[in-house]
Amino acid sequence: MPPIPPNDAVLREAQRIAGRKLGLLVHATVYLVVNGMLVLVAWSAGSGAWPVFPAAGWGVGLLVHALVVLGPFDAIRRRLVEREVRRLEGGPR
Repeated sequence: MPPIPPNDAVLREAQRIAGRKLGLLVHATVYLVVNGMLVLVAWSAGSGAWPVFPAAGWGVGLLVHALVVLGPFDAIRRRLVEREVRRLEGGPR
C-alpha cells in the first residue's frame, strides 16, 4: 500500500523542521572544521592554547542554536502561533 501524501501544511512544516536541523548540522560541521584548523595552526606554531577562546565563544552560539532547533522552543513557538491563529479567527484563547 503506497504511503498517503501529506497535505500542503504538513509538508511545509516537515520541510521547515528538516531545514532547521540541516542548518544545525552545517553549523556544527563548520565549527568542527574551523576550530580543528585553529588547533592545528596553534600546534604547528607552538603558540599555546589560544584556540580555546574562539572555540568556547563559538561553542556557546552553537549550543544556543542546538537548543532552539532541538529543545523546547519549537513547541513553545507552535503554541504561540496556534494561540494567535485562534485570536485572529475570533475563537477562544
